[in-house]
Amino acid sequence: MNQRRESRVSPVSAGAHRLVILAPALAGAWSCTLSEDSYDPIRIGSLDAGAVSGGGVSTSLGAEPSEQCPGVAEGNSPSARDTSCDVDIRGFDLGDSQSADAGATGTGSEGLTPLLLPRCTSGFGPFGAPEILTGVEFEENVFGPALSSDGKTLYFSAYVSGEQQIYSATRSGRDRAFSDVAELDVINSNDMDGSPFLAGDGRRLYFFSDRDAGPGDRDLWVSEQQLGAFGEPELVRGVNTQSSELLPWLSKDELTLFFVSARSGGRGGADLWRATRDSAFDAFDTPTNIADLSSGQNEGRLVLSSDGRTAYFSSSRGGGQPDIWTATRASTGQAFSNIRTLDQLNSPAPDQDVFLSPDDTELFFASQRGGKSELWRAVRSCE
Repeated sequence: MNQRRESRVSPVSAGAHRLVILAPALAGAWSCTLSEDSYDPIRIGSLDAGAVSGGGVSTSLGAEPSEQCPGVAEGNSPSARDTSCDVDIRGFDLGDSQSADAGATGTGSEGLTPLLLPRCTSGFGPFGAPEILTGVEFEENVFGPALSSDGKTLYFSAYVSGEQQIYSATRSGRDRAFSDVAELDVINSNDMDGSPFLAGDGRRLYFFSDRDAGPGDRDLWVSEQQLGAFGEPELVRGVNTQSSELLPWLSKDELTLFFVSARSGGRGGADLWRATRDSAFDAFDTPTNIADLSSGQNEGRLVLSSDGRTAYFSSSRGGGQPDIWTATRASTGQAFSNIRTLDQLNSPAPDQDVFLSPDDTELFFASQRGGKSELWRAVRSCE
């Protein structure tokens, strides 16, 4: 069992959601190389995966998720959506009388009622200008935002005294700042821990760690909630190698895993990989490389829209810094195409670690545009 460190996080004041970090900030601003927590041959920290097919070692996502619940991707109208899927396309509370849909049912992760938005009657508009997230500021770099399925809890990793650890923060509404930042002491070790992802039902937290018990540099681990608290982490079976694996992203049923690895068999650099299993308690089958969204450069975390037809990810394929990219496909059984940058979100600095909210309206990411890596958010509304 790994020895646990004492939490080194404390709020500045009851009214301010900032954190006092005892160590000085990491020196230096961004440069024309991948950011400190991005992949290089020695160190990885901000990559993920999920996607499609090609020849050779690649594979298609097939019909994951089901086309019977297509969701609302960018530019698609929800009017033709099966009403049995309504819970999947509802969003987050705006904090006023227009925010709640009285017909909404169901609960989000951790048994909480999801934050709600009215339904769009015509597709989504474009993402607006990014804004920095308040309430999750650290003196050092912050990476890997991942939102719970109820939209209320944000998981992320932050450097404290030069070591990366996993934290959480909560909000009561979509227009509210995150607060109550807490270190996940049971999850964290005396080594690097990061890129958290909370499974759809809120019971299992997946993440990377380079603790000694793993076979490689960084490996994928999972912790299951027991009596309301996360338990001792275990290695995710079937996917870890002597190379690095990190930034897991799973389908809602946890049967499909997307991640990034520099293992052999890819297209070069850090590539996107996919693995499947028959149940959430089984080991994953041998991972396959996802060639359609990979390149000869380094790819970063990739997430899918609720209908599985739009992908968002980061990549350094354009040369220099990682940027945020998107790709689309006509159906979940096809390969992604129309790969392009989201210019309205990118900056001259590294922009990476994307995460799309379950209702497809908020895109979270990490950016060094302010001189160090911080968490940002772009929001879109109905057309």
